[in-house]
Amino acid sequence: MTGVIVGVDQDDLVRRAGVVAGKRGGGDAGSLLASVEAEWITGTVDQAASKLARLEEAGVHRVMLQHLAHEDTETVALLGAEVTPRVA
Repeated sequence: MTGVIVGVDQDDLVRRAGVVAGKRGGGDAGSLLASVEAEWITGTVDQAASKLARLEEAGVHRVMLQHLAHEDTETVALLGAEVTPRVA
């Protein structure tokens, strides 16, 4: 299980990261993204798909993505419509 922040483009990613940063007690989007870069699936749709593909190449068979901005159902839809088909 790992955290996830995905956006359709860089501006959308930063906006969504700002929401998660607020839920984690403050801070800014850039700092949050930098601090979780190595552990979480973050980035644009293409970047997120690339990170997941690298995990698959390393032998990972299942990833559970923890989405912390529960009211942001658009992220769930984005993962299902854009990211999942690229790695399924």
